[in-house]
Amino acid sequence: MKKLFLITAVFSALLLLIGCQDNSITDPFSSGSLNKNNLMHSNSFEGIITLDQKLADPDRINDYFLLSGKIKFTETLFDNTLQDKAPQLTTAGQEERLDISVDAALTAVGVSNADKGVLRIDSKSDDIVFVSANGTDTLVKAYPVLGRKDKMELVCTFDVTENGLTLKDAILTSAIV
Repeated sequence: MKKLFLITAVFSALLLLIGCQDNSITDPFSSGSLNKNNLMHSNSFEGIITLDQKLADPDRINDYFLLSGKIKFTETLFDNTLQDKAPQLTTAGQEERLDISVDAALTAVGVSNADKGVLRIDSKSDDIVFVSANGTDTLVKAYPVLGRKDKMELVCTFDVTENGLTLKDAILTSAIV
């Protein structure tokens, strides 16, 4: 009987000890070890692209706009997130978040252009792209020209690499042809 009582006491103590430990389901901040290979590492940098070029007016032949201003961007790189999400893919690379801000002016030049005023482009965009380790990704963004009823836009084509963002091309487009 003493053995039964001793076994019951030890068993009860074990149950009490196990039952008092924090459960990882109810304690999201577990003090257990983390698998650091699954953590997302990131780094971020900023840059400025200067805008200073002549663009064709999409509405009038032989008329042009002078584009001046700047594009500010913040590029945040996340290593190997695609591999973590899909282990069967072996392509190394980076997922990148791009925050782009355009602050520019269009000044009309040309003989027949009636609007000699300055038009503004003030816009922001957020994008996520995946760039392979040995390549680039192309990102095309359209930014509205403020104060135009014809929905004119500055269309920018960017090359996105692991080493930065470059402006490959910029054109003006319009809904009226």
